[in-house]
Amino acid sequence: MFNLSDIAQKFYAMSEPLHEGMADGVHKTAVRVMTNAKGRLGSYQEGWAILKDETVQRKFNNPKAKATGTDADAPLKDDGLLQGSITLETRRAQLESEVGSPMIYAATHEYGDEDRGIPERPYLRPALVEEVEAHLENDIREAITRRMRNL
Repeated sequence: MFNLSDIAQKFYAMSEPLHEGMADGVHKTAVRVMTNAKGRLGSYQEGWAILKDETVQRKFNNPKAKATGTDADAPLKDDGLLQGSITLETRRAQLESEVGSPMIYAATHEYGDEDRGIPERPYLRPALVEEVEAHLENDIREAITRRMRNL
């Protein structure tokens, strides 16, 4: 039979694997968010404004090019710098991950810039919502289960 001291020791032994499992799950979902966000660049997403003809002409170095409103326009994908700049940082102790880009124009495209006539073309926020809703709970559950099996 267990006494309170035994139970307390069992709970204490569970605390680290529980925390590590939660951190594993958060990180796994963050990787999903990063991959999803990168995959949105270069393809029109729901609600995105069609590129301006001038943008397509500059992008393809062709003064006769016209915006088509199709993925051939490669919205938000010129040289791949934005896509390549999207990274994640996981802080396991705080059970948090941050997905984003240090490029100034990343935020400009995500939120738009009305003064400069740049429409909002969100790619990070929809990726976050989609992946968290679809996977976070299960990713954490699976990771905790895996860590707790090793006790």
